[in-house]
Amino acid sequence: MHAGALDEAKASFEEAWALAKKNGDRLQEFMALEHLVTVSIYRADEDEACRYAKELAVIGEKLREGSERPLGRAMLALCRYRKDDADYRPALEDALQALREVDAKQRLAFVLTQAASVESERGHLETAALRAEEAAEVAGVLQRPSEAALARAVLLRIACARGDHVAMQEQVKELGKLSGYAKNVRAIVERELAAAGIESENRQQELE
Repeated sequence: MHAGALDEAKASFEEAWALAKKNGDRLQEFMALEHLVTVSIYRADEDEACRYAKELAVIGEKLREGSERPLGRAMLALCRYRKDDADYRPALEDALQALREVDAKQRLAFVLTQAASVESERGHLETAALRAEEAAEVAGVLQRPSEAALARAVLLRIACARGDHVAMQEQVKELGKLSGYAKNVRAIVERELAAAGIESENRQQELE
Protein backbone atom coordinates (compact mmCIF):
# COMPACT_ATOMS: atom_id res chain seq x y z
CA MET A 1 0.00 0.00 0.00
CA HIS A 2 2.73 2.46 0.95
CA ALA A 3 4.51 1.76 -2.32
CA GLY A 4 1.37 2.73 -4.22
CA ALA A 5 0.63 -0.80 -5.46
CA LEU A 6 -2.99 -0.64 -4.36
CA ASP A 7 -4.31 -3.61 -6.33
CA GLU A 8 -1.59 -5.85 -4.91
CA ALA A 9 -2.21 -4.45 -1.45
CA LYS A 10 -5.90 -5.23 -1.72
CA ALA A 11 -5.16 -8.84 -2.68
CA SER A 12 -2.76 -9.27 0.25
CA PHE A 13 -5.18 -7.79 2.77
CA GLU A 14 -7.97 -9.98 1.38
CA GLU A 15 -5.75 -13.00 1.98
CA ALA A 16 -4.98 -11.79 5.51
CA TRP A 17 -8.68 -11.31 6.19
CA ALA A 18 -9.52 -14.81 4.99
CA LEU A 19 -6.77 -16.32 7.12
CA ALA A 20 -7.88 -14.39 10.22
CA LYS A 21 -11.49 -15.56 9.71
CA LYS A 22 -10.31 -19.14 9.32
CA ASN A 23 -8.34 -18.88 12.56
CA GLY A 24 -11.15 -17.13 14.42
CA ASP A 25 -8.89 -14.18 15.22
CA ARG A 26 -11.23 -11.21 15.36
CA LEU A 27 -8.54 -8.62 16.09
CA GLN A 28 -6.46 -9.65 13.07
CA GLU A 29 -9.64 -9.77 11.00
CA PHE A 30 -10.44 -6.23 12.11
CA MET A 31 -6.95 -5.00 11.21
CA ALA A 32 -7.11 -6.58 7.74
CA LEU A 33 -10.51 -5.00 7.12
CA GLU A 34 -9.32 -1.62 8.37
CA HIS A 35 -6.62 -1.69 5.71
CA LEU A 36 -9.07 -2.91 3.07
CA VAL A 37 -11.32 0.09 3.76
CA THR A 38 -8.28 2.37 3.54
CA VAL A 39 -7.12 0.87 0.24
CA SER A 40 -10.62 1.12 -1.21
CA ILE A 41 -10.80 4.79 -0.26
CA TYR A 42 -7.46 5.42 -1.95
CA ARG A 43 -8.75 3.54 -5.01
CA ALA A 44 -11.89 5.73 -4.98
CA ASP A 45 -14.08 2.62 -4.96
CA GLU A 46 -16.92 3.82 -2.76
CA ASP A 47 -19.08 0.70 -3.00
CA GLU A 48 -16.20 -1.55 -2.07
CA ALA A 49 -15.17 0.72 0.81
CA CYS A 50 -18.70 0.58 2.21
CA ARG A 51 -18.84 -3.18 1.88
CA TYR A 52 -15.64 -3.63 3.86
CA ALA A 53 -16.68 -0.95 6.35
CA LYS A 54 -19.90 -2.83 7.14
CA GLU A 55 -17.85 -5.91 8.00
CA LEU A 56 -15.43 -3.78 10.00
CA ALA A 57 -18.24 -2.22 12.04
CA VAL A 58 -19.76 -5.61 12.84
CA ILE A 59 -16.46 -6.93 14.19
CA GLY A 60 -15.74 -3.66 15.95
CA GLU A 61 -18.91 -4.06 18.00
CA LYS A 62 -17.60 -7.42 19.21
CA LEU A 63 -14.20 -6.00 20.20
CA ARG A 64 -15.26 -3.96 23.18
CA GLU A 65 -11.81 -2.83 24.32
CA GLY A 66 -9.68 -0.11 22.77
CA SER A 67 -10.55 1.95 19.72
CA GLU A 68 -11.95 -0.77 17.45
CA ARG A 69 -15.62 -0.11 18.16
CA PRO A 70 -15.48 3.69 17.51
CA LEU A 71 -13.23 3.16 14.50
CA GLY A 72 -15.65 0.64 12.97
CA ARG A 73 -18.47 3.11 13.43
CA ALA A 74 -16.37 5.99 12.11
CA MET A 75 -15.24 4.14 9.00
CA LEU A 76 -18.77 3.03 8.14
CA ALA A 77 -20.15 6.54 8.66
CA LEU A 78 -17.27 7.99 6.62
CA CYS A 79 -17.84 5.61 3.71
CA ARG A 80 -21.56 6.30 3.70
CA TYR A 81 -20.90 10.03 3.90
CA ARG A 82 -18.47 9.77 0.98
CA LYS A 83 -21.34 8.29 -1.03
CA ASP A 84 -23.24 11.54 -0.42
CA ASP A 85 -25.45 10.14 2.32
CA ALA A 86 -25.72 13.23 4.55
CA ASP A 87 -27.72 11.25 7.13
CA TYR A 88 -24.47 9.68 8.28
CA ARG A 89 -22.86 12.99 9.24
CA PRO A 90 -24.16 12.92 12.86
CA ALA A 91 -22.93 9.34 13.22
CA LEU A 92 -19.54 10.43 11.89
CA GLU A 93 -19.37 13.29 14.39
CA ASP A 94 -20.20 10.94 17.27
CA ALA A 95 -17.60 8.38 16.14
CA LEU A 96 -14.91 11.04 15.75
CA GLN A 97 -15.57 12.23 19.30
CA ALA A 98 -15.34 8.65 20.54
CA LEU A 99 -11.96 8.27 18.82
CA ARG A 100 -10.79 11.42 20.57
CA GLU A 101 -11.96 10.08 23.92
CA VAL A 102 -10.04 6.80 23.54
CA ASP A 103 -7.01 8.76 22.30
CA ALA A 104 -6.75 6.83 19.01
CA LYS A 105 -4.71 9.57 17.37
CA GLN A 106 -3.53 7.84 14.18
CA ARG A 107 -6.96 6.47 13.38
CA LEU A 108 -8.52 9.82 14.24
CA ALA A 109 -6.14 11.65 11.88
CA PHE A 110 -7.05 9.39 8.96
CA VAL A 111 -10.82 9.72 9.40
CA LEU A 112 -10.58 13.48 9.97
CA THR A 113 -8.56 13.96 6.79
CA GLN A 114 -10.85 11.85 4.65
CA ALA A 115 -13.92 13.65 5.99
CA ALA A 116 -12.21 16.99 5.34
CA SER A 117 -11.42 15.94 1.78
CA VAL A 118 -15.06 15.11 1.09
CA GLU A 119 -16.29 18.33 2.66
CA SER A 120 -13.78 20.47 0.76
CA GLU A 121 -14.96 18.93 -2.51
CA ARG A 122 -18.56 19.79 -1.57
CA GLY A 123 -17.73 23.38 -0.69
CA HIS A 124 -18.04 23.05 3.09
CA LEU A 125 -14.71 24.80 3.50
CA GLU A 126 -14.96 25.96 7.10
CA THR A 127 -15.76 22.52 8.48
CA ALA A 128 -13.21 20.91 6.17
CA ALA A 129 -10.48 23.30 7.33
CA LEU A 130 -11.18 22.60 11.00
CA ARG A 131 -10.97 18.85 10.43
CA ALA A 132 -7.81 19.04 8.32
CA GLU A 133 -6.09 21.35 10.79
CA GLU A 134 -6.85 18.96 13.64
CA ALA A 135 -5.59 16.04 11.56
CA ALA A 136 -2.37 17.87 10.67
CA GLU A 137 -1.77 18.71 14.33
CA VAL A 138 -2.37 15.12 15.45
CA ALA A 139 -0.15 13.74 12.68
CA GLY A 140 2.59 16.16 13.66
CA VAL A 141 2.48 14.99 17.27
CA LEU A 142 2.68 11.38 16.11
CA GLN A 143 5.41 12.18 13.57
CA ARG A 144 3.39 10.45 10.84
CA PRO A 145 4.44 12.10 7.57
CA SER A 146 1.85 10.35 5.40
CA GLU A 147 -1.06 11.50 7.55
CA ALA A 148 0.43 14.99 7.83
CA ALA A 149 0.94 15.26 4.07
CA LEU A 150 -2.64 14.20 3.36
CA ALA A 151 -4.01 16.77 5.80
CA ARG A 152 -1.76 19.51 4.37
CA ALA A 153 -2.86 18.62 0.84
CA VAL A 154 -6.49 19.16 1.85
CA LEU A 155 -5.58 22.47 3.50
CA LEU A 156 -3.84 23.53 0.28
CA ARG A 157 -6.98 22.69 -1.70
CA ILE A 158 -9.07 24.76 0.71
CA ALA A 159 -6.68 27.72 0.46
CA CYS A 160 -6.91 27.53 -3.33
CA ALA A 161 -10.71 27.45 -3.20
CA ARG A 162 -10.67 30.53 -0.99
CA GLY A 163 -8.12 32.32 -3.14
CA ASP A 164 -5.96 32.75 -0.04
CA HIS A 165 -2.43 33.00 -1.47
CA VAL A 166 -0.81 33.48 1.93
CA ALA A 167 -2.37 30.25 3.18
CA MET A 168 -1.37 28.50 -0.04
CA GLN A 169 2.24 29.49 0.49
CA GLU A 170 2.08 28.35 4.11
CA GLN A 171 0.79 24.90 3.14
CA VAL A 172 3.34 24.52 0.34
CA LYS A 173 6.05 25.39 2.85
CA GLU A 174 4.74 22.85 5.36
CA LEU A 175 4.53 20.16 2.67
CA GLY A 176 8.10 20.95 1.71
CA LYS A 177 9.21 20.10 5.25
CA LEU A 178 7.73 16.61 5.04
CA SER A 179 9.56 13.60 3.67
CA GLY A 180 9.29 9.85 3.80
CA TYR A 181 5.58 9.64 3.18
CA ALA A 182 3.93 6.84 1.22
CA LYS A 183 4.06 6.75 -2.56
CA ASN A 184 0.28 6.73 -2.90
CA VAL A 185 0.16 9.82 -0.66
CA ARG A 186 2.79 11.52 -2.79
CA ALA A 187 0.50 11.13 -5.80
CA ILE A 188 -2.27 12.93 -3.92
CA VAL A 189 0.07 15.71 -2.84
CA GLU A 190 1.39 16.16 -6.37
CA ARG A 191 -2.16 16.43 -7.68
CA GLU A 192 -3.04 19.18 -5.22
CA LEU A 193 0.18 21.05 -5.97
CA ALA A 194 -0.55 20.85 -9.69
CA ALA A 195 -4.11 22.10 -9.12
CA ALA A 196 -2.61 25.04 -7.24
CA GLY A 197 -0.33 25.76 -10.20
CA ILE A 198 2.79 24.76 -8.30
CA GLU A 199 5.35 22.34 -9.68
CA SER A 200 6.64 20.15 -6.87
CA GLU A 201 10.27 20.53 -7.85
CA ASN A 202 9.93 24.30 -7.73
CA ARG A 203 8.18 24.70 -4.40
CA GLN A 204 10.83 26.85 -2.82
CA GLN A 205 11.11 29.05 -5.92
CA GLU A 206 7.37 29.62 -5.76
CA LEU A 207 7.67 30.69 -2.15
CA GLU A 208 10.49 33.07 -2.97
